[in-house]
Amino acid sequence: MSAVPIDESMLELADAIQHRLSIQYSSTEYEYLKPSPSDVSADSHQILPHRSTDAPLSAAINPLQLTLIEKYVDVMPSSLKTLCNTARPINALPLEILAHIFSMLAGPLSSGLAPTPAFPPSLDTHPLPSDLLQASHVCRLWRAVALAFPALWATLDTAQPRFVAPRLARARAAPLRVVLRDRTSHARTVPTLDDPHLRALVAEEGARIEQLHIEPRFSYGPALLAAFRHPARVLRALTVRNANAPGECELPQMFAGCTPRLERLVVSGFTSWPGNTFANLRRVCLDDQVESSRPSLSSFLEFLALSPRLEELILVNAGPTDNASSVGLAFREGRALVSLPALRALELGEWPNTRNIGQLLSCLSLPATTTINIWAASLAQHQQLEALLPKDTTHLGPLRGLHKMTLMPRTAADTKEVLSVRDGALHLLGDICAASVLPVLFDRLDVRALRALAVAQGPRHAHGLSQRMWRALLPRAPRLASLATPSDSSAALIALYREDEDTGGDAREGPALCPALSALSVTDDRECTALLLILLAGRRAELGRPIARVRVDGPPDAMDGFVRQALRESVAVVEYKQGEPALEREQLAHWPSEAYCWAESRQRL
Repeated sequence: MSAVPIDESMLELADAIQHRLSIQYSSTEYEYLKPSPSDVSADSHQILPHRSTDAPLSAAINPLQLTLIEKYVDVMPSSLKTLCNTARPINALPLEILAHIFSMLAGPLSSGLAPTPAFPPSLDTHPLPSDLLQASHVCRLWRAVALAFPALWATLDTAQPRFVAPRLARARAAPLRVVLRDRTSHARTVPTLDDPHLRALVAEEGARIEQLHIEPRFSYGPALLAAFRHPARVLRALTVRNANAPGECELPQMFAGCTPRLERLVVSGFTSWPGNTFANLRRVCLDDQVESSRPSLSSFLEFLALSPRLEELILVNAGPTDNASSVGLAFREGRALVSLPALRALELGEWPNTRNIGQLLSCLSLPATTTINIWAASLAQHQQLEALLPKDTTHLGPLRGLHKMTLMPRTAADTKEVLSVRDGALHLLGDICAASVLPVLFDRLDVRALRALAVAQGPRHAHGLSQRMWRALLPRAPRLASLATPSDSSAALIALYREDEDTGGDAREGPALCPALSALSVTDDRECTALLLILLAGRRAELGRPIARVRVDGPPDAMDGFVRQALRESVAVVEYKQGEPALEREQLAHWPSEAYCWAESRQRL
């Protein structure tokens, strides 16, 4: 029954009833008999007949008015709910904001009302979207808002097949966002895609699809993809996962090869896509390719050259094969360097060997703003770094003009070794032997602008850099201002001090080695460490380039009062840190990356 407005006459009649009841009964009886707002329509007919009819309720109330009162009482709960809902704070929001809140119930994909999702999307493990139908049944306002925005219903998820047709009808002409997947729960996986009518219903709307994510958990053969036969002129994002046999690595033609507005591409398990022209892409992710059928380097470079505006490239256990002749062919044909001036992120993980990565890097031209993340089970040994880093890195903007370099041993929680370059800072995380790794980095990279160097090696390696190695490497970094050596610090101190002594530097010329050095972080690991620090700090002060800050890590009894006082005579700030020496992990705050987390979650499926 529809709600009746509460008008003046209704309120007057209600007051009359309450007044007559208060006269007819004592105050105690009236309070007992007075019905609550929730059950006034029921109790009023049950309580009143039990009283004596000698005292009528009111001579002024006729049967017609009683009928009207009964009608008002019947509809009063609905009217009160309407008034209460109208007064709720959420109903004072603009309709667009309320629709934005509803978009959070529409599913994991973005729409014109929701923020852009992460790339690559993690949809196969995403929980089932909350049913927007429930929100549309709360009240008239919510229902009107939900139905007024077709984009709220434009997400079709086959994990809930019974809602596909209703959502499709309510979406009207809005661009569609489609997830073709089987329903996965903790107990089992239901093959919801094993319904040809459901697949045909979605494929018929191919011209309206804006995002299409195909991530089956069972093999349905080529028919699942071949059903999309017509051009997709509004398609912007495509995810295709291969659930077929390992040997079936060729992606069949989709959308008649016509996807002119495609920007985001995720291909998992397929190594080639003849008949499909993927060009002008902004974000590309390739994953889980069979190594024996991967494309050659030259063909992969041709694929990248079709997307000069590429902003993000993610290759996880995927990419070109090891084909040295293809590199030479690319050089001879003048297509050695593929320029990607807009690339913001290059993520390379789980490659079979670092030589393949080095070949790819040698053929790319990247801007300095690109973030490079490379990870593998083993990466931080000198043989692997020599294969990974090209001999000529001038075309790799992120590796030019490095101002910070950190070599950090991995902990028990780190399952991968990582090389990360971001904003002019290089971090190497792994089982590091500094004596073999640092010379490779200094040979392959331009360190003339390096201002901060931190070197720590893994616990398996007892010997670090010798003072002769330090004296050979440090001259290549003339602008070095900060040096941290949490392990085997004495060799670095000896190198710095002896270079000044051997060259006979004076106050006019300044120190011979690292003249800009102003901060030292060392470990009190030997008896001579304190003496070396005092000698070096004093010598630098004499040469007019004093060390401004010294940090010493060591045991609680590290350096007695005499040593500390002697240091403070030459150094402005002296810090002592007790415990095991370690580099601050905050230096690698941007790791792990979203792409790495996505890849790890895929491996757990």
